[in-house]
Amino acid sequence: MTLSALVIAATSFFSCTRDLAPTDVPSLALNSVKAKFPQALTIDWEKAGDLFEAEFEVNGLDQTILVDANGTISKVKQDLLVTDLPAAVDAAIKRDFAGYVVDDLEKVEINGQVYYQVELENKLKTVEKVFAADGTVATVAYWD
Repeated sequence: MTLSALVIAATSFFSCTRDLAPTDVPSLALNSVKAKFPQALTIDWEKAGDLFEAEFEVNGLDQTILVDANGTISKVKQDLLVTDLPAAVDAAIKRDFAGYVVDDLEKVEINGQVYYQVELENKLKTVEKVFAADGTVATVAYWD
């Protein structure tokens, strides 16, 4: 292995999220997520930069939360059914992406603002878009 390959491998390793035991998560972060989502029975924790990422299911739908060490929740993402999509977003998808199929649909709350992110596929490509509730394309980044 060359030196450059070692540097790339080391950089990749340290830039990834890493799994955490609940005992490794600050109590303010744990309590904040449990208070907002008391129905979350099993929570998987990861460290994502300076934040803590909690993943769990509620009623069979995936949820992801980003919270800081002080317990401030900055992002919430939850799987969504197509039937739960606001009419304006549904209309925008049908109007602007005819011929695409909705593959993945999520409701994202960032600092109190609600967005709908969708992965659309056709035979040639996959497109990721984020919409505001009024059906306009939002300028926020798609959250993987």
